[in-house]
Amino acid sequence: MMTTIAGVHATPTAGFIPDTAGVKQTGVMDQRTGEKNLTKTPRLPATASRPTEDVDLESATLDALMRASRVVTAIVARSMARNDNRITMPQLRVLVMVASGPDVTTTAVASELRIHLSSASRLCDRLVAAGWLTRRESPTDRRSSLLVLTRRGRSLLSAIMAERRRAFAQIVADLPATQQRTLTRSLERFADAAGEPRTGSLSG
Repeated sequence: MMTTIAGVHATPTAGFIPDTAGVKQTGVMDQRTGEKNLTKTPRLPATASRPTEDVDLESATLDALMRASRVVTAIVARSMARNDNRITMPQLRVLVMVASGPDVTTTAVASELRIHLSSASRLCDRLVAAGWLTRRESPTDRRSSLLVLTRRGRSLLSAIMAERRRAFAQIVADLPATQQRTLTRSLERFADAAGEPRTGSLSG
């Protein structure tokens, strides 16, 4: 039997079995001879992929976080609406920043919220106009001013946080102690990974 490989006629010897392991054979019909010219294309190794279990676990974790975030968002929205429906989420974040960290400036607000300095300045101006913040000259840099909570601003922030803690407490109360401890460790690691500072109960 004659076999044509790349246009060359060859007669296999008796008992010879061609090695085609890992090789894909393709061919084009030779119009002159009516025989098929075979070419061998090496098969590429399979691309390494993440184990299905890891992908499924990550997807389940993200789904759980998205579900939990909806719960948290609803609690935050209710706590804000019940105390002063004029305040927005970015404004509340600024109040938390000022209450949590010393020497907070408009520049620090812009960096934290990842907005332009002019936008941060207007945001702080509205908080000052509402009576929740005031500005004080920096003792170390006269060109800079520090943001300070007013008594009204601190009272509003405390009320919102207390409302939020009560709502969380009602949910957590239904969990066994072992699950509460596991949840605490997981949430602390999550917040640490996100770069959120540990500032006690006044955080948001």
